[in-house]
Amino acid sequence: MKNNTKKLNEVVLIRVFTILVVVLGHSMIVYSSNWSTFEMQIGSSFFNNLKRYIDIFQMPLFIFISGYIYHFNRIEMSKYQNKNRFIKGKFIRLIIPYFSIAILYVIPIRFLIDYNGYQGKSFMELLVNNVFLGEDIGHLWFLPSIFTIFVIFYLFERFIFKFPIIVGILFFVGISTLSGFLPAVFFIQKSFNYLLYFYVGFKIRALVQQKEDIGNTSIIIALFVLQFIGVWFSMAIAGQNSAVLNGLVLIFNKLGSLSSILFFYLLFNKMSIKKESFADNKIIKYIDKESFQIYLFHSPIVYIVLYFIQDYIIDPFVVVAGTFLCCILGSILLSKLIEYLAVFNICIGKKQKIYKQKELIVNE
Repeated sequence: MKNNTKKLNEVVLIRVFTILVVVLGHSMIVYSSNWSTFEMQIGSSFFNNLKRYIDIFQMPLFIFISGYIYHFNRIEMSKYQNKNRFIKGKFIRLIIPYFSIAILYVIPIRFLIDYNGYQGKSFMELLVNNVFLGEDIGHLWFLPSIFTIFVIFYLFERFIFKFPIIVGILFFVGISTLSGFLPAVFFIQKSFNYLLYFYVGFKIRALVQQKEDIGNTSIIIALFVLQFIGVWFSMAIAGQNSAVLNGLVLIFNKLGSLSSILFFYLLFNKMSIKKESFADNKIIKYIDKESFQIYLFHSPIVYIVLYFIQDYIIDPFVVVAGTFLCCILGSILLSKLIEYLAVFNICIGKKQKIYKQKELIVNE
C-alpha cells in the first residue's frame, strides 16, 4: 500500500509531548488537593489547577495514540496476523515490565520513603494486593490496562470496527460509564474505561487514510473551545454532593478528554505536515526513543526527590522544575544502565537474541 512507507511524524510529536506532560504532571502532584503522600511547606493553587487540567487528557492521549498506531500496524502494514504471536509480543512488551518494575523498583523505593499504605505490610502482602490485584502500584497501572485493551480489540475488532464512528463513540462512552461496576482486579475497570480513546485513535487513523489533513484551522479552534468548556465545567462542579452534578462531571470530563485529544492530535498533525523537520530534531527523536523507559522509571524518582526536600521552604516553581529534570535525566540514566547490562533488557520489554559464538546479547 502507498502509506506503508509513510513516516508517522505526528506520532513522534504527540508521544514526546505526552510523555513530557505526564512527567510534568507527576512533578507537580505534591501540590494536588487529591494527593497526600508528602506535603510541601508552600502550597500552590496554580499547580493544583494545572494538574487537574493535565489529568483530563494525559492518559486518554496515550491510549488514543496506541489505537492510532494499532491501525497503522494492523491494517496498513498487515502486521499482527498471528493471534498468539501478537499476544505474546504485547505480554513481553507490557506485562513483564509491569511485574519487573513493580517488584524490583517501585515497591522497594516506596518502602524506603515510608510510603502511605505500605507501613506494617509484608512484601508478600504488597505483592498480592498491590501488584497482582492492582490496589496501588502507581503509574504502572497503564501497562496491564493497555495490554487488556489490545487483546480486547484484537479479538473483537471484526465486530467493533463495523460501527459507524458516531455509534462506536456512543457505544464506548456507555461502556466507559458502566465500567465502574466492573471488578477493579488487575485494572479491569480502567481498561474498559479507556477503551473509548483507543477506538477513537483507530478511527482517526482510518480517516487519515482517506484524507491526510483531516482538520483545518477552524476545526482546531472549535476543539480548543470545546476542550475549555469541558475542562472548566468539570473542574468547576467537581466534588459536589449531588448525583445530578456528579453525572454532569462525568459528561464534561468525557467532553474535555475527547476534545483535548482531538485538538492535540490535529495540532501536531498539522505541524508535522507543515514542517516535517520538527520530528527530525535530535532531542525530540531521542526523547521519543526513550519515552517508554521514561514512563517506567520516572514516578518513583518523584517520591525520592520529594522525600528529601519536603521539610524545606522552596518555591513551587523550583520544586516542579527541579523534580521534572531529575525525572527525565534519572530515567534516561537508568535506561542506559539497563541497556549496558543488556541481560536485564527483558525487564523493560525488550526482546533479546543471544549469539553464543560472540557471547553478545543483541536487542531486537
